[in-house]
Amino acid sequence: MDQTNFVNAWLIKKTDDIVLDRYTLSIPLTYPIYDEIDEGDTITIVIEQGNDHRIVRFARVFRVRHTLDHTTIYFDGSVESDGTETID
Repeated sequence: MDQTNFVNAWLIKKTDDIVLDRYTLSIPLTYPIYDEIDEGDTITIVIEQGNDHRIVRFARVFRVRHTLDHTTIYFDGSVESDGTETID
């Protein structure tokens, strides 16, 4: 049987309760949609400034770990942005 692996691209808005470090992103379980993030997926992380959403990081997911209160996403690659690019 043929098995096809799909890679998804995610857009995540950084809020006060989402913790972003250099190689990890920790998301509370109040965001159940992020349970679908899988190894190999790519993530674009944005912050809200006024009416703009500014890109702060691009990353590829290495591993995803779930606990009782949050999901931690580990990156195997990450590129920071200077925050000048926006998403309309």
